[in-house]
Amino acid sequence: MSASDIRNDVIFHNNVTFAGAMYPPSGAINNSHFSADANNRLAASKTVHRIDLHYGQANGADVVAAIQLLRVCRGAGTIVGISLRPTVVPAGGDKAYTVEVLKAADGSGSWSSLLDAVFAVDSADTANTKLVGDLIGTPTVAADEAIRVVVAVSGSTGTQGQGFTLSIYLEEAPS
Repeated sequence: MSASDIRNDVIFHNNVTFAGAMYPPSGAINNSHFSADANNRLAASKTVHRIDLHYGQANGADVVAAIQLLRVCRGAGTIVGISLRPTVVPAGGDKAYTVEVLKAADGSGSWSSLLDAVFAVDSADTANTKLVGDLIGTPTVAADEAIRVVVAVSGSTGTQGQGFTLSIYLEEAPS
């Protein structure tokens, strides 16, 4: 059967059923087309979930070495950004700290980095200034993969940095 090519507006007064896929033009469906009724909203199972993961150490105490599991992913996803904001940076010596973000498959103890280079914070950095991580390509995660942060400290002279917050921006497909 050949396709019909209708060049004028068409008004349907009853339901329309599509036997195949529907391809509306880009921009034809926007937020105003979704119901504001709490009982009739687009289901979470049909949306990409934006998850902001956070880890930090308190201001007022030296940054310390740590390993912290942040998330076990529910579905496949993409890391769209990672940033770090040191509160007080190391000063007056060689003290420094690094922050790394890694992932591992379920059942695996083999962790791989999501960053091209770790965040390395030392006296050359500026307090209260966001650092943006260089991602390894477009890093992805799979369902049941874990994400963790590893903090390492170094140096013996000067004062250590105090406090930071790490943010990881994950877009995860519905499970």
